[in-house]
Order: sequence, then C-alpha cells, then structure tokens
Amino acid sequence: MKTHRITRRQCLAAVGGGAVLAGRANARQSPRDRLNDRLYDPGDGLLGVRQGTLGMRGLHADQVYRFQAEPAKRVVVSEPPCGKPVIEALKNGDLLAAYSRNYWGGAGPREKERPLMNEVRWSSDGGLTWSEPVRPFSLDQVGPTYEGRLIVFPDGRLVIASIAVKDGNRPGPYLSVSTDHGRHWSPPWKLDLSIVWPDGHGWPTRQNIVNPDGSLVLMCNNYARDQRQNWRCFAFHLDPDLRTLRDHWLIGMHCHDQSFVRLESGKWVAIWRIDGLTIPRDQLPYGYVPEWDDGNEGHDFLAATESPDGGRSWSVRRPVTGYMEVPGHLLQLRDGRLLLTYGVRHYPMGAQALLSRDEGLTWEKEDSYMLAWHGAFFWNSPGLHPYPNGHPYSAQRQDGDIISVYYRAADPKDYRSTLVEAVIWKLPPQ
Repeated sequence: MKTHRITRRQCLAAVGGGAVLAGRANARQSPRDRLNDRLYDPGDGLLGVRQGTLGMRGLHADQVYRFQAEPAKRVVVSEPPCGKPVIEALKNGDLLAAYSRNYWGGAGPREKERPLMNEVRWSSDGGLTWSEPVRPFSLDQVGPTYEGRLIVFPDGRLVIASIAVKDGNRPGPYLSVSTDHGRHWSPPWKLDLSIVWPDGHGWPTRQNIVNPDGSLVLMCNNYARDQRQNWRCFAFHLDPDLRTLRDHWLIGMHCHDQSFVRLESGKWVAIWRIDGLTIPRDQLPYGYVPEWDDGNEGHDFLAATESPDGGRSWSVRRPVTGYMEVPGHLLQLRDGRLLLTYGVRHYPMGAQALLSRDEGLTWEKEDSYMLAWHGAFFWNSPGLHPYPNGHPYSAQRQDGDIISVYYRAADPKDYRSTLVEAVIWKLPPQ
C-alpha cells in the first residue's frame, strides 16, 4: 500500500490567487476547432487527426483550473491480467470486489489460451488488503465468463450476474448466489430472455435495482450484432426466487453500461452511456467530430435521467460528461448526495468523479475530482488499443471514506499488464 494524492479541480473564471494551472480543454465547446492538425501518426508515436479518440492531446485549453491535492491511498486489488471491476460495501463491514480475470483491454475475449473468468475478493480492513480470489462460475459449468455484476439484497444474499463468451457471442445472463459474504457461491443458472430477444440472451447492466420485497429488476442489453444497432435496454422484474419472470418493459434505446439507483425518496436515478453513433448526428450534445469517429466509441458520453414510477418512464436524458468519458457508476452517499464516478478515455486518461446535491438534476462540473490519471494506450496484437483503462466503481466504507476501483495498463508496452487498483479517498463535508 502506498499513500498518494487525488486532485480536486476547480474551474476559475479568471487567473488569480493561489497555484493556477491550465486545465484540460473543455471538449464541450467547438471541439472540432480545437484539434491540432495531427493527433496520431504510427510512424512517430504522436497523436494525429485520423485517430482522434486515441488521445485528443491536440485540444487547446480554454479554461483555467486550480488544482488542490487531497490525500488518498492506492492499493492493488488484483494483479495482471484483469479488468472491469465492481465493488460493494456489505453490512458486516466487508468490501467485496469482482472483476474479470484475463481481461486485457479488449484482447481477452479473443484469446482462448487464457479464458476469461469472473473472480471475487473480499477485504475486512477497508480495502487495504484483499483475500485470495474465488470464482463463482467454473469453466466446466458455464465456460469463460466476464462482466460480473454484484447485487446486494436486504437479507444479506449476494448475487453475481454475468455473461459468458462462446463463439463470438455473449450468452447469458448467468446468476449465482452467495449467503456467506462471497466466500462460496451456488451452482449457476441461466435466465431465458427469449420473451424479448430471439436468442434468449441478455447482458446485465452495471447496476440494478433490488426491491424491498426481495424481487430484482435486472436491466439488460443484448449483444447480438443486429441488436447492437439500436442498443435497446429492457427491464426484467424477477420474483425473489430470481428465476421467475414477473414482468418486463423497455427502458430505453441507444444506451448500455447503465447504472441505476433507487433513492430514499423512491425515485430512480440513472446514468446511461449513450452510444453516440447510433443517434442522429444533429442530436449529439457536443457536435459531430469526424476526427473522433472511429466507428466504435468516439462519440459516447454519459447522460442522467430519472424515473418517478419504478423505471416505467424516464425523463429526457441530460448530457453530463463529454465524449469518451464513459462508463459511469452512481452511488448515493449517506448524506444524500449522489457521487458519479466515470472513466476518462482521453488525456488525462483514468477516472474522475462528480457530485450532485439535487438527486442528479445538476452536477458540480466546476469542482470535479481526478481519481486516477495514469492510464495509457498500448499495443496489442491487432494494433494500438485506445481503451485499456477506466470502468470505475465506488463504495462508501463504514467510516465514510470512499473507495473507488478501476483498471489500467501497468505497462503500455504490455497489453497483458492491466490490473485492478483501488483508491481510498475522502469527500469534503456538505
């Protein structure tokens, strides 16, 4: 364990007072005008215009920021290769983290020699040390699995919902239950979602809703190629036995990697990752930038929305982050504030956080937190990989401190070097 610092970034209207630094460019204003002539050239290692999503180093700063260092601790949760972590705080004081073993920046699903496997570790000292891993899904039962989602029930049960990897498809969701804080897991079973999708498969979103009666609202997308054109997300309401489908309905379109929370008021709030290239270009919140169009994630962003009726209807989606600031995770703190932790896939690559004091209606964008900024691009077998970092997820410890987990490439020259790391930090009081 090492002691580090996180950075609190405050936007200033003008230069003056204290230490003042030029912050990263505000990509929300005329982003195309801020591109340098070249952002990446494989010949010289610089970032050039044809692959703008690989870094956006060429953006010019148009705002001034004051950076205030805050104390923090960083801990390695799991050694390489692994990625895409989640974390939950349990009532007994333990922290439980899940992640994908043998995931390395997108290359993992294509490499059969080292199959993907969900792993779980727990910590009984606030995240300073972690147990040896446990695997809820065996290769014999399900095959390779990844993208495990942890779900905590009021009665103490834990559920992990995941997808498998088979012949280029993503069958699932598979569920498994633990009744001893994640130490042991039940034999898995698969939910049949053919009521919505012909192949019967679903890809669980990052965060789902447990109702007071023990039933579960599991939100899913479908990974089939013809379904990804619109990225429809459906809600599946399961009885407390987690096998019987009670109801289902459409949540929204053009979104995935969603994070849902039910507030004490009963309202649901969500952060959706919007697939920018599946919506009309004139509807993109910050304008279409040809240089960022990699045909994949270059125009993805996060939007906030809320539901007053248990997820049946949703408000107009309000953009929160800029392009390539995905995916996100929502956490309601004990003082009522909402914490949004999200990945940043342009420089400074890593993870950042925002606060909301009004249940997600507005976000304190001028007072954000840079939790990690040591991400890097690396070369894998298909070429330069632009997204080997992020997927942050946060929990609040019993002492009130925040622990955020994310993954990053430890060595930009080694695409199997992705590891899961945690940063333990404090928020200022209200």
